[in-house]
Amino acid sequence: MTSAAITDHGVVQAFPEAFSAAKKHGIKLIPGVEGYLAEDQQIVRSAREDLRPIADTPVVVLDFETTGLNTRLDRVIEIGAVRLEGDRVTDTLSLLVNPGQPLRQRIVEITGITDSMLAGQETAETAIPKLLDFIGDCPIAAHNSAFDAAVLQSELKRLGLRWEGPVLDTLTMARKVYPEERSHKLGSLCKHVGISLKNAHRAVHDATATAQLLARMADICRGQGLRTLQDLNDGLPLGAIVDNYHIILLAATQEGLVNLNRLVSISNLEYFRRRPHMPKELFQKHRSGLIVGSACEAGELFRAVRAGADRDR
Repeated sequence: MTSAAITDHGVVQAFPEAFSAAKKHGIKLIPGVEGYLAEDQQIVRSAREDLRPIADTPVVVLDFETTGLNTRLDRVIEIGAVRLEGDRVTDTLSLLVNPGQPLRQRIVEITGITDSMLAGQETAETAIPKLLDFIGDCPIAAHNSAFDAAVLQSELKRLGLRWEGPVLDTLTMARKVYPEERSHKLGSLCKHVGISLKNAHRAVHDATATAQLLARMADICRGQGLRTLQDLNDGLPLGAIVDNYHIILLAATQEGLVNLNRLVSISNLEYFRRRPHMPKELFQKHRSGLIVGSACEAGELFRAVRAGADRDR
């Protein structure tokens, strides 16, 4: 063996001893780390230069129940959407959708929706256009909006339709507004702020509770001087970090070794939330001289494959 790479999770304490051992045995050492790459904490996607005021902009809060968690292959079985204007829900859309396939027992247990309830219901061919009409030119919001937005885009793709607009994630928003909370699941947050959540995992009830939570958080943000959708991305602190991907970083040059140590130091000193996180923006700033790998099954690539992510996204 003429060379070897070493990594540890989030730290580089082994480097001095490893370099010494490599020198002793005539081995070229490739120093590295398996880091925790944190997703960019964007509350609103596609919000750049969106100066619509938070207080006066209607938002459609939606929730889908589906045949499974594969956003590319699984189908919608229930649509729940509410229009939030200020702190009031002013309109509601609730549709059961026949997916054209039998439901797995696990989905029946979670949602309470059965095949007999879906028999005779409309299909996505008519239900999704109704949802688009309900959304109009409003931004949409959801709790863990990456899932709901991906489901919507998959259904639209099957129908040859398009929708583009700002997507607000109340999960990310809650992690910034309520960073002290141990859990940011919808049920836990509703309990924390005193919102009633009945019939959880039924779409319109989840959407209504999410809208009420959004109204509470928007009021807090306005109290901090945030006025527009863009302000939500730019004006809140990092907050709690839960979602992260493992990533392999190997130093290919001396500059890469400097950047590797810099990333590890900053992630431990400034972004330690249960573990040392590397925000993507920080990683991009200091990636020169580094070889990047997607790591294990907790890496972004493996998770995307497992989730059935669209190659185009």
